Formats: sequence, structure tokens, C-alpha cells
Amino acid sequence: MTAPEERQPLPLPGGHRTVRPHSCCSPCSGEAMEAMLASGTDDTVFFHNPDIHPL
Repeated sequence: MTAPEERQPLPLPGGHRTVRPHSCCSPCSGEAMEAMLASGTDDTVFFHNPDIHPL
């Protein structure tokens, strides 16, 4: 695994720093979250997966 400080920053359009990604499970978002952390973005992950049962 690459440490977040070794990653290249992600270019965000228009100089925006806020990102609101959707995640249906933790493994799906792990790599993306590391990249966003290294880019200094303001992140809030929206978790939604109606396939998880029971509630």
C-alpha cells in the first residue's frame, strides 16, 4: 500500500476542494479515499447500499 503522502494530488475541476463520493461498501472506496486524503480535499462519503440485509 502506498502512503498517502507519496501520492500525486488529484486535479479537481475549477479549483474546488469539496468532494462528496458515494460508497456502497468499504473496499470500493478505500483506494479513492487515500487519493483524496493525499490531495487535501474536504470529503464526506455518502454510504448507501440497499442490498445489505437485514437492516
